[in-house]
Amino acid sequence: MSRAPDSALYKNGPTRKTARAGARVATRPDDGRLRANKVQNGAPGNSTACKEKGADDVAKWSSNLAAGAARRIGAWENRGHRDAVAEAIEDGLLPADDVALITGCMSLEFPGADSE
Repeated sequence: MSRAPDSALYKNGPTRKTARAGARVATRPDDGRLRANKVQNGAPGNSTACKEKGADDVAKWSSNLAAGAARRIGAWENRGHRDAVAEAIEDGLLPADDVALITGCMSLEFPGADSE
């Protein structure tokens, strides 16, 4: 009566040992294992489709970010905070230089005393 072959029959000698930690890591700026050096030496970089997708992702991300900011600013204005800022400007609690800086950064124009 015979049995299935033992696992010892499939071992064909010594196997490769694992490398020490950091042995296969680029250690110098001119090392060929770095992606920039691979591309410089003629290896293919990102494909055109991949670059286009990356550009589309960046455009979508920035438009979503701008839409979210506009939504938050609109909600802030609807809660009546715009009037509080206008009153602070009229009362002199907020210097004119700061108002110009804030509105320039936020691309908004708060109504002043002369606008109503």
